[in-house]
Amino acid sequence: MHIMVILPPILFLMRRVDSGYRAKPENLQLHGKNLSDETVEEYEAVRNSLIAMLEELDDRLTKITDDVRHVEEPLSQDFAEQAVQTENDEVLDHLGIAARTEIEHVRQAIARIDKGGYGLCESCGESIDKGRLKALPFARLCIKCAQAEEN
Repeated sequence: MHIMVILPPILFLMRRVDSGYRAKPENLQLHGKNLSDETVEEYEAVRNSLIAMLEELDDRLTKITDDVRHVEEPLSQDFAEQAVQTENDEVLDHLGIAARTEIEHVRQAIARIDKGGYGLCESCGESIDKGRLKALPFARLCIKCAQAEEN
């Protein structure tokens, strides 16, 4: 008779949203030039949206972490049910990895706003289309460079 031990997937510890993101950056600039009041307001709106996204992702990651750790419901004593729960944990672990990746992208976008590089392609230096930034506010590449990177 063989006994199989099912171990839960590894879930890295999460980091809460740093309250330092709440502080407004001073003298927003782009290419070393001060921005107009209207543009500053746009950047602040995007930044606030990114902070809200970061908080939502953080909450999602907390829930995933709690589910994988079985905080509210311990693993079942039934072997078959344990196998199903462990399989579910693996799915949750992948969702947690995706959430942490997205959190890092959002943090990088906030840093680009604060440093004056938001909206510029990190590869070619051209401006990223506003429609792309609206759809994917943490985009770091223009559509042309993103497509080239995928291929």
